[in-house]
Amino acid sequence: MDLTRREVLKFIGFTALFSILPLGLQKIFSGGFTNMNVPGCGNMRASDIANIDLDAFLASCSRCGVCVSACPFDAIRYNSMMMPALTDETWSACPSTRRCQFCMTACPTDALFNAYRNFDKSGLAVNRIDGGGS
Repeated sequence: MDLTRREVLKFIGFTALFSILPLGLQKIFSGGFTNMNVPGCGNMRASDIANIDLDAFLASCSRCGVCVSACPFDAIRYNSMMMPALTDETWSACPSTRRCQFCMTACPTDALFNAYRNFDKSGLAVNRIDGGGS
């Protein structure tokens, strides 16, 4: 089957659009998602919450739900955009990454380690076994 120039350009255009579109939608649909919603930040001081790298979390979170299942405190829930998050109701149930890291160690994409990469070693309950957090 011979493709016309118009069909090839249309295919290239659609391919480019659908490969770039998720990046833009992530920013649009994460509206309202703040540092206080990032799993693992419960009961943290405001100064610590300000150090969370929200963009790194949003960029690497695949929304797989492993952290939701791993949380022994049932503090992580899906928000309206199917993003794993702490809510106003569950924020106080999370003991924070200073005491618990079930969500962080369960995350297959390291989204939570990326979010907390600005913290020093004393700011996290445990460090990565493979040396990534050292």
